[in-house]
Amino acid sequence: MRQTIISIMLALFWMTGQAQENNYTIKGKVDDADIKVVYLEQEGKGYETMDSALVMGGEFTMKGKVGEPVPAVVLTKGRVPLYMFILEPGDITFKNQAFAVGGVLNDSLTHLYEYSQSSDDTIEKDAKEKHFEQYAEAMYLRHKNDALGLKILSMCFSNADKLRLYNMGGPMIKEFPSFVNSKETWAKYEATSEGKMMLDIQSAYDGKRLSDYVGKGKYVLVDFWASWCPPCREEIPNIIAAYNKYKDHGLQVLGMVVHNEKEETDKAIEQLQISYPQIYGITFEQLASYGTNGIPEIILFAPDGTILKRGLRGESIEKTLAEIFK
Repeated sequence: MRQTIISIMLALFWMTGQAQENNYTIKGKVDDADIKVVYLEQEGKGYETMDSALVMGGEFTMKGKVGEPVPAVVLTKGRVPLYMFILEPGDITFKNQAFAVGGVLNDSLTHLYEYSQSSDDTIEKDAKEKHFEQYAEAMYLRHKNDALGLKILSMCFSNADKLRLYNMGGPMIKEFPSFVNSKETWAKYEATSEGKMMLDIQSAYDGKRLSDYVGKGKYVLVDFWASWCPPCREEIPNIIAAYNKYKDHGLQVLGMVVHNEKEETDKAIEQLQISYPQIYGITFEQLASYGTNGIPEIILFAPDGTILKRGLRGESIEKTLAEIFK
């Protein structure tokens, strides 16, 4: 009988400890005085509210219990996200909109972010990026079926790597709605990744094709862009400089105008003093065939039409071309 009582007491102590271990406290700040209430939802679970809190003096606090850590979001009544983080046991506060401290997984994710931002002038940018990707992948593989792995896959890696790592994930990764919806895009990116043959695109505006320029014996730098896209316009001087420097050495540059009226495009061409040819009338659906929906997307094709480099920006354009035409 005495042994039975001791066993029951030990079980109760264990259960109490577990309950305490599962407690979370979330504290955050809200700058907008018009926001009176904030809501807690599990990311990827629709509009299912897990908790809510009044905003008082520009601050809010939520307390509760959580079992398995899950990706979560604090948002307003109008469904504007304020904070995205991992809901797990611990005292959680926020460094910024996407990173929190408090709890093992949040601290690990924030460490990964801070590691990516650390500077070391003795290491070249490309080598630094490669080292970070290796570091992030190693961390992902240790957490490929939990909320930390899910957040790492969301925030790191190219689309081609995302598909590979997604396929290595557990049920939490494989069944996450946004990943399920993105699989097709990742597969298209992988099919048009570096080393693969070009995928032809034809303009509905005038019938011109990408293959009219690519695969004709020259290196071709292709810029998917639009006049309404500020980052696209920022890259144009880099592309013009590359064109002027290497056009006599066998470089062709081609603009692919995405979802842009011809009149607005022509205005921008005049303003920016673009002299290389353009193909008008490219749709976002056609852009998506290359596994992306964002511009600028700058791709370098080899003379035979294979893809040499994707995602070129800024100084990487000159660096890549200098290696080819040295």
